[in-house]
Amino acid sequence: GYAYDYRIGDMGNVQRRLSNGTWKELSPYKNKQNGLLYVGLVKEVGKKVNVAVIKLMDEYFFGNYAKKHGLCRTHKNGMTTDCSKYNIIFVTPTELNMGNLNRHKRVVKMDLDGNVVARYASGKEAARANFMSPTAIYNRVNHRLKNPTTLDGYIYRFEVEIDE
Repeated sequence: GYAYDYRIGDMGNVQRRLSNGTWKELSPYKNKQNGLLYVGLVKEVGKKVNVAVIKLMDEYFFGNYAKKHGLCRTHKNGMTTDCSKYNIIFVTPTELNMGNLNRHKRVVKMDLDGNVVARYASGKEAARANFMSPTAIYNRVNHRLKNPTTLDGYIYRFEVEIDE
């Protein structure tokens, strides 16, 4: 349904057939909102549409697998600029949002001896009760700080991680 002939290779490179019969590779650009690679394709003369390269790969190499099965397309190695068919995987929306699953884990506040001082239903609640940002709490429970006790002298952990 395009004005010109296009083809896409297994490495995600999109080409357009020129009037003399040669193929010209299109330059993809990275979308600022979602970080995905897009190419501009011409629907009708004068009507350009921007299409995600990963969507084209799914359509032509996997037969619209994601749409048919209600899945999300993502990049296996995390690089949104690598749209080869070997780097595309299909996951459920829940799996794609794994980073947000920690928000429902219970958090405990412990003193330096390991005694539980307080329990919280979530990191957000712990942050509010201890005058911190949620990011500060999550950096502590995810072991991202060299010295997690510098802010208030307490240790924060997910409740499932501690042995009582």
